Amino acid sequence: MEKKFEDSIQYYWIRNLVGTPFLFSANLFITLVFGLLYSFRVVYSDIILIFFGMITSIVYIVLCYHLISNNLRIKIMLRLPEWFFQKKKSRMLMVMDSLVIVSLVAILFFDIFNNLVMRIMVTVFVPLFSLIILRILYMVYPKE
Repeated sequence: MEKKFEDSIQYYWIRNLVGTPFLFSANLFITLVFGLLYSFRVVYSDIILIFFGMITSIVYIVLCYHLISNNLRIKIMLRLPEWFFQKKKSRMLMVMDSLVIVSLVAILFFDIFNNLVMRIMVTVFVPLFSLIILRILYMVYPKE
């Protein structure tokens, strides 16, 4: 018996992150506030960088890839390349995206290139952009 995607832990997380306008707005607001607090060095904590810059971004991206690979409507509407829907290639892209995020956070963490633009990109733009894409994909996903 094959398990439906709607019964998976990924769909549970997607629904609890962006399932309603309130949840989406709350996550957007929290990410924006903590990202800006870190970026402008109001609260300069490595915990904020690691959690809001790396962990949340990777979680959002992984959930986006799971939603894309399990939705035929997205394939038809967005006309994504076929390799987005092949499990191995999709996972490889997911890992590559995650490695890019980890490397950007490492650049900030080790003070290799730690300026305002880089901090805003890593802790504000990437997580917010990923969250917005996740919300759009969730809205396109067919409901039961």
